[in-house]
Amino acid sequence: MEDTIKPLNVLVCGTNFGRVYIKGIQKNKKFRIAGILSHGSNQSRRIAEECNVPLYTDMDKVSKKEFDLACVVVRSTVVGGKGSVITNELLSKGIDVIQEHPVHYNDLVQAIKLARKNDCIYQVNSFYPFIESVRSFIKLSNQVLTIGQPLYIDATCSLQVLFPMVDILGRAVGGFSPWRLRNVESAESGLPFSILMGKIKDIPIILKIQNQIDPADPDNNGFLLHRVSIGTTEGTLSLTDSNGQVQWNPQMYVPHNSDGVLDMYGNNRYLDLYVSEEVPDIHTGQYRDVYENIWPSGISTMLDNFIEIKNDKMQRELQTQRLLTASKIWREIAEEIGNPQFIKTPDRKGTPLSVIN
Repeated sequence: MEDTIKPLNVLVCGTNFGRVYIKGIQKNKKFRIAGILSHGSNQSRRIAEECNVPLYTDMDKVSKKEFDLACVVVRSTVVGGKGSVITNELLSKGIDVIQEHPVHYNDLVQAIKLARKNDCIYQVNSFYPFIESVRSFIKLSNQVLTIGQPLYIDATCSLQVLFPMVDILGRAVGGFSPWRLRNVESAESGLPFSILMGKIKDIPIILKIQNQIDPADPDNNGFLLHRVSIGTTEGTLSLTDSNGQVQWNPQMYVPHNSDGVLDMYGNNRYLDLYVSEEVPDIHTGQYRDVYENIWPSGISTMLDNFIEIKNDKMQRELQTQRLLTASKIWREIAEEIGNPQFIKTPDRKGTPLSVIN
């Protein structure tokens, strides 16, 4: 009879986006929800009852005896929350912590030091690299770059998801250094985007950031999450959206025949290439499905990754170094583009294509 592996007990801190974490934890048999930490709102009380776990409103009552891991899904200091304070208190107790992005570089360094001092593990979850479509894009990008020479990167995101965009780019091209990014067009000019140009791992890049926010509704109003194209001598690999598809467009090339004429009607392998191919088996659906299944599945995958780094010190150190570099680049970009434009959330109709068409 096989030994049953005891699941790790998880404390979920925060019940707003923390609800996605809860669904993800429930999908992964290696983990179990053992408690909820919050201010004690009606929502957190209801969720604790639904999960049949205790609700903690006092950090002093939280102990390493009850919890192997804490997921801190509360805004960090850099975006006006107490997530980094909560993280440090948990690490001081010797509890492993996964903190939701973004995290300021200085807070990241402090948390890493605390984790080492108290013999525990600290990781930042940039979230989107573990979503199915983004995982596929990163994997294929790594493969494409062994076949064709990289020529350019064209990337677009909203301000709220800039931190994971940096992480996605680093994973997709296998690192960052050397990097150089300079702002060439500020959102103050009237454009909704701040535009930066430069290089990441010596690959030319243009990065467009929707540098706008509604202070009354900071989680909404992004034109998109992440859209990335990596161009090579063989073609362009594109992520249409973090919840979208991955496409391959071979570079159009017409060879010359023996007479020096463009061989558009002859017999060459370029004529048999599809203009565009979508990666099969990437599940997309309604936004309801994103929140119910796709995002929680990403959390489950992230937790599997946590188990891997927990058992592999070298991999853990490499991941920590990547996050430190990503946070440093994120901070530099934020300094380059400056303060966001303040906007007011417009009226929306939730219109499907069938109504437009």
